[in-house]
Amino acid sequence: MSKRLLTTSLAVLTTVVAGALAVGTASAAGAATRTRMRTITVVGTGDVRGTPDVADLTLGVSGRGATAADVLKTIAERAQKVVDVLHQAGVADDDIQTDDLSVQPVVDDHDRITGYQATNTVTARIRHLDTTGGIVDAAAEEAGDTIRVQGITFSIDDDSKLLAAARVKATKRARAQAEQLAAGAEVEVGDVQSISETTSAVPLSYAGEAADRAAATPVQPGSQVLSVSATVVFALR
Repeated sequence: MSKRLLTTSLAVLTTVVAGALAVGTASAAGAATRTRMRTITVVGTGDVRGTPDVADLTLGVSGRGATAADVLKTIAERAQKVVDVLHQAGVADDDIQTDDLSVQPVVDDHDRITGYQATNTVTARIRHLDTTGGIVDAAAEEAGDTIRVQGITFSIDDDSKLLAAARVKATKRARAQAEQLAAGAEVEVGDVQSISETTSAVPLSYAGEAADRAAATPVQPGSQVLSVSATVVFALR
């Protein structure tokens, strides 16, 4: 290779390396600029109140028998009576679900099997709340002392509009908080960088009583607060 060609090659190589270094330096500078972006993170909460319109009622039956087959047969009959009560109250099959079906031996102090105990539990979604107390009473009458009222929870079947209103409240409060903090620091709030949310539903009050009352069992759904917490990251300028 001639001396002139070698000199030219070295010049080209130097130019390429210098260009690469310039690009790398620019990229690093850009990354540093992005890293140095000032932000502020705030959490705004929006609450709305609604009235529950559905109830999830959990009913069960239990019993004992000399053999597993005997007790399962007895429990199946009693559980069917409970399901029949739900059907008579207008509860659809799609709204009835078996939660628990179990059979286990009963032993004495010497670990000898003396019989078997079984349970069958269903949860039904009640869409007409005024029928809930009557369902509990009718189920207790049909199943007798084997009835078990495991619990009841209330909810709002379609809460989309309420949650939408809560989201608007939450994000507006988040911006207001960010602007207040920025004003104190003598800076301005810029564009939103990210938003995330969490939701919750809290019952304010509800009341129920035991199923063995002579009068119809009162069931009151009370009201429910739907809450949305919005975590918003704003740029500062």
